[in-house]
Amino acid sequence: RGRDSNRERLGPRETHRNETSCFDVALYQHGFFFTKEYSEEVYGPKAKHVSFHDFFKYKYQINIDGTVAAYRFPYLMGGGSLILKQDSQYYEHFYRHLRPWVHYVPVKRDLSDIVERLQWALDHDDEVLYLLRSYHMEETFEG
Repeated sequence: RGRDSNRERLGPRETHRNETSCFDVALYQHGFFFTKEYSEEVYGPKAKHVSFHDFFKYKYQINIDGTVAAYRFPYLMGGGSLILKQDSQYYEHFYRHLRPWVHYVPVKRDLSDIVERLQWALDHDDEVLYLLRSYHMEETFEG
């Protein structure tokens, strides 16, 4: 759940609007791109805001940039969900310590491989458990 602060955030909502068995993708706040071109007819009505506590009821989380790097990424790492992280033009200070396929599952910037990556996760529970163990902050940020 999120707001429409980046065009990439609109893609999953439009593409997977009716695929609720795999994706729960919704916008809870409109305003950046929400015009007649980007309307509720395409993206659906505003969804209820989901708290951080409720994020972790989901096995997988998609981390998509907004107007800057998604601030929730380090918080997601502290939860029990597998993170599918969008390739980003933005850089947080701790990113240098992270490795794709160790700390997160990488997803292309345009999200064109998101279904493939999710299917990989669904088919590889053992590797997913390994990735989840790598999230521990003391292991990730050892000096």
